[in-house]
Amino acid sequence: MKFKTYKQLELKPRILGVPISELKIVMVAFMLFVLIGGLLMVLNIYSRIYFLVVVLLFLSSFPILRRLNKNNHPTFIMSLISFRLNQPKRISVVSPKIKLARLSDAKKQ
Repeated sequence: MKFKTYKQLELKPRILGVPISELKIVMVAFMLFVLIGGLLMVLNIYSRIYFLVVVLLFLSSFPILRRLNKNNHPTFIMSLISFRLNQPKRISVVSPKIKLARLSDAKKQ
């Protein structure tokens, strides 16, 4: 007996061909760059080129992420972040120090 699987139901939700989880990271980075630009404007250390570069990076991230996700790579940005920042280089194995009472001792009490 064969079961039908619907590929559309198994796909991750996407906007403009980019998974939503990666789109959130790009949007947060864009907002941070704009906030930094606003801070630079307050301090009078800004240039218009900064905002142009930020917008161009934001717009160029969509085709790049779309191309990287065509290979069904599991969330490219999240795996890159976890590999570079979160993953420990060495795994330390520690045995638990739990003392268990014997079953015969537990029955006597």
